[in-house]
Amino acid sequence: MRLVSVNKNYEVRAFKVYGDEIGRLIDGFNTMLSEIQQRDKALQRANDELKTRTTELEAEIIHHKRTQEELLKAKYAAEDASRAKSAFLANMSHELRTPLNAIIGYSEMLEEEIQDSGRVGNVEDLQKIQAAGKHLLSLINDVLDLSKIEAGKMGLHLETFDVSPMIEEMITTLQPAVAKNANTLQVHLAEEVGGMRADVTKV
Repeated sequence: MRLVSVNKNYEVRAFKVYGDEIGRLIDGFNTMLSEIQQRDKALQRANDELKTRTTELEAEIIHHKRTQEELLKAKYAAEDASRAKSAFLANMSHELRTPLNAIIGYSEMLEEEIQDSGRVGNVEDLQKIQAAGKHLLSLINDVLDLSKIEAGKMGLHLETFDVSPMIEEMITTLQPAVAKNANTLQVHLAEEVGGMRADVTKV
């Protein structure tokens, strides 16, 4: 009894000598010890499984926390890179557009002066300079538009315009490259092409 009550040793069994009432009491006692022993083993297994699962959950929580921290760092890095790219594009576009606008504006002034003076020999060259400058300016704007698309901030400016002047401007822009390579550019344009409504800078 001391082994059971003090040491909690439920593996021991009482020895039965006789089959009388005391013997039956001993049988009942041994049965109770066996059930308690099985219960304790089941509790121990459950406790061991609980400890194992707790350890696994703690490891999962630590891994999840580290993953969140890494994702957060990656998010901040991507945002920093996006801001740096936007700042770079803004600075570059300003540095490129400022002299381009000056070239276009100056060539337009020269064209007006030449036409006013009646010397129209260089007008075509000045118009080519203007067309090339405007084309390059549109390319710069396209680069900025790409960054706006990535940021989800792309906007359109809809207006109605004639198609013929736009095509003629494109021809003027392409003509120097065509002539340089000894090629021939043929464009068949109807007299009444008409107009269209769109963002002319995106067409």
